[in-house]
Amino acid sequence: MIAHLACPKGDAAASGRAGDLHQAWSSASLRGTEGEDDYQRACQGGYGQACYWVAQFFQEDSKALEATAALEKACKAKEGYACRDLGDIYHDADIKDPNIYVRAGIRQDFAKAHHYFALGCQFGNQDSCEMAK
Repeated sequence: MIAHLACPKGDAAASGRAGDLHQAWSSASLRGTEGEDDYQRACQGGYGQACYWVAQFFQEDSKALEATAALEKACKAKEGYACRDLGDIYHDADIKDPNIYVRAGIRQDFAKAHHYFALGCQFGNQDSCEMAK
């Protein structure tokens, strides 16, 4: 796969596309596969969409701080759905069960939630626009 070959050369976008291809072609989880590795490399290189997927992997592992950091990186890369997810985390932090975020010290913060919803809206996520009202 050509996109996968570009990954070790530091091409974050190619690594992200390789992860996308692994995901599209696999009916199984990407956990522990080249696809997960591709997304990790792409996120480290600043490819926001990959950071969103990395956050999902961290959430599956109940690693709230790492998940939040990956979502923040994706949001900074103008991935509106990542901003929406951050808004959800801060909006609902004290009420989700089981709550990996509360255990990690992340608390409900409506000002932060609104900030992330507003960013998500700015970056084109319509759900964020509704929540930012």
